[in-house]
Amino acid sequence: MNSIDERLLAGAGADKERQEEMAYSDELRQRQLAQTDRQRQAADAKQNSENNAVGPAKTGSKLLLRIAWPLMAGFITFIPGVFLADLHVFGRLVLGKKFFCDLGEEWPGSNMVNAMGPAKMIKGLGEKMALAVANLVALFIVIAIISLLAWMNDNLLFKVIDKATGVGQWIF
Repeated sequence: MNSIDERLLAGAGADKERQEEMAYSDELRQRQLAQTDRQRQAADAKQNSENNAVGPAKTGSKLLLRIAWPLMAGFITFIPGVFLADLHVFGRLVLGKKFFCDLGEEWPGSNMVNAMGPAKMIKGLGEKMALAVANLVALFIVIAIISLLAWMNDNLLFKVIDKATGVGQWIF
């Protein structure tokens, strides 16, 4: 049988091997954690730089949409207001949510309403319906203007007034 000293030396050797294995596995785990941390930091830096680049564009598009709604209330500025709102909707379809918000999210405090679930859908639906009606009204206005110009071009009375005053050259 082995002596106590031999057993102690064998046990110490086994402990040393276990400690080396544990140190090696700890080193591997530390390397993996460091690599994961570097990847996360790179992703965060990319996200921050993207937000820094896209943030002002989204803020500007929200501001233009906020300006478009009061413009639609004016008689002269109705068509430009509808055009701005339609441009925002088109930009949202082409470029996506990074640059353009949904209808209804342009107002301050809309994030609180968005958290309420159905209120978000109702608010966005209301603005979509208002924009659809505004587009129909704008379409009728454009058709009426074109019809008026065509009538003025064909009307005999207008031709007489045109010969006397020269107004037709200014309009057409």
